[in-house]
Amino acid sequence: MTCDYTDIDTHDALYNLARKYPGGVEAIAHRLGMSSAVLRSKLRRQVDTHHVSVEEFSDILEKCQEAKLQEWSSPLHALCWRHGHVAVQMPTGVGSDAALTDLICRAFKENGDVADRISRALKDDKITKKELTELDKEIEEAIAALLAVGAHVKAKSEAR
Repeated sequence: MTCDYTDIDTHDALYNLARKYPGGVEAIAHRLGMSSAVLRSKLRRQVDTHHVSVEEFSDILEKCQEAKLQEWSSPLHALCWRHGHVAVQMPTGVGSDAALTDLICRAFKENGDVADRISRALKDDKITKKELTELDKEIEEAIAALLAVGAHVKAKSEAR
């Protein structure tokens, strides 16, 4: 039996991330100071006796960020989305006007992606669970892009 994992689900996103770590679950378990069997149990929602602590969750994200995995923050985004929030990476320092222009362009692109995803999903007059999951991800990305524009403008105004 194969499982259909999604990065919009916190458990799935954390499991997917651990599998993508260089060397897989075994390597990240070693870095966390636990056996791969224990980490696998913690990452499987079907195992009631083992759970990832908040500190372990954060450590997994940090290790994957250090390993330069592009999707290192996907479990954080999934956790926030589950609770009706959006995780936004805040800009560090005050960026240039060109950086602000890039952020604005990205926000427009992300909003366009939302419209495109809705348009494609409605072609057959019904939205599947998979299409809804993809739409949720596009909406989160659009919200995050707009919030990044706002944070950049705020940082710029406070620097003056």
